[in-house]
Amino acid sequence: MGLAHAQSTAKTRGIEPDDLSVADVHVDQLSMAHVRVRQSFHGIPIFGGETIVHLRADGSLFGETDVLVAGLQVQTKPTLTKDAAIARAIDAYGCASCLTAPPTAELWVLRHEQSDHLAYRVRFFRIDGTADTSIPIFFVDAHSGELVWRYDDLKTSTSI
Repeated sequence: MGLAHAQSTAKTRGIEPDDLSVADVHVDQLSMAHVRVRQSFHGIPIFGGETIVHLRADGSLFGETDVLVAGLQVQTKPTLTKDAAIARAIDAYGCASCLTAPPTAELWVLRHEQSDHLAYRVRFFRIDGTADTSIPIFFVDAHSGELVWRYDDLKTSTSI
């Protein structure tokens, strides 16, 4: 039911229903199901492209949290290699010797500042116990090598 609803909604916005797949289902203490549906484009995941379909215990629709990405215009065959994208991200980071694990890189479609990019999502790990501990993420355009966007994915918490 959740996927079918998401596909129906997506189709009205020009998004191919086959580009949606169930990523997770969570049933809460009220017996409501929350179906997380991820979006891809020609088999490549879209960063941030997802919807969550909320269903009552009887299976009827309660609501939908929708951040699907419509109208994508991007060439999905990279011209830059994964290794070149990692090298570009390391240059931007400026400290290859600070990394505590090998970098990873995966192709994603990214809409950033109203522009669509096929980009490598390059992830570094700097887990060294210092104030500089971080998990930097770099999006490197898979055609131009341009650094499109970066953020730190380190999640921390403290408890008393």
